[in-house]
Amino acid sequence: MKELNIKKQKNTIIQQLECVLSGKGNDFIALTKTFIEHTKSDFIDHFLMLELRNIEKSDDHVVNNIARQLQIILINTSKFDYTVQLRRPGIMNASDIKWMGISQVVSVKGRGSIKIKILEVPGTVNINNFQPGISLSILKEVELKNGDSYSCQGTHQILDIVEVTDTVIIESLSVKEEKTNLFWTFNHNLKSYMSESSNLLISRLTTMLNVASQMKINLPHTLYETIFEVGDPNLKLSTLQIMLLQDNFEAFDYLQKAIDSADEILSEGAQEVLNRLTYSN
Repeated sequence: MKELNIKKQKNTIIQQLECVLSGKGNDFIALTKTFIEHTKSDFIDHFLMLELRNIEKSDDHVVNNIARQLQIILINTSKFDYTVQLRRPGIMNASDIKWMGISQVVSVKGRGSIKIKILEVPGTVNINNFQPGISLSILKEVELKNGDSYSCQGTHQILDIVEVTDTVIIESLSVKEEKTNLFWTFNHNLKSYMSESSNLLISRLTTMLNVASQMKINLPHTLYETIFEVGDPNLKLSTLQIMLLQDNFEAFDYLQKAIDSADEILSEGAQEVLNRLTYSN
């Protein structure tokens, strides 16, 4: 009975949130209100009971989580993620910050509180066109206690948890942007220094190419052809740079085609690669 109930609740949440997302103007205020109403329901109680019963029935049942902090994915769709995580008390050490181009709502439950820094990427920056050295600005710091929530509308803002006073449960809704192709990483000085593809397959392929380059492995010619035929612009740019590092003469043909491309990101990125190459020589 509980299993049927959780499925019904889950479908209701998905339908209501997707209905708001597909509405005229993509009303984020309405979306926030809908999500917060669900955080006050017994959805998580039912979900956790079902997970515990599944573990009891089968010792190989997998609970999705990430290292160092428990994070359970309650709902994952092409438009949004609904997650719950358990955070233990402590001051967060300065670490890398991810910009994923999402709009986010968080809600807190428990005896503790959390402090969050609201960071912002300059509004003129395009997430799909990575630039090293871009600085994040700190808009403000907020404290959230039991029952409090905070919404961060706009894909250029980032919520960064910096302190947890006592154990809390954080529910979060992350609304995805379909046109986002890259995730950026900022260091503890709030400066951008690297990016990766938001597509998991492309991200892994890029990593493999970089490792192969460091190991001086010559890649099959057909792999390059496939990448430049169907790959995304950022993968093509990464591949171009790897080919140049390997003194692959074919890189210059691909570089010229990329510069002449109608894809603005690819064309501008390729021109920048050529400029750096010319300057270094």
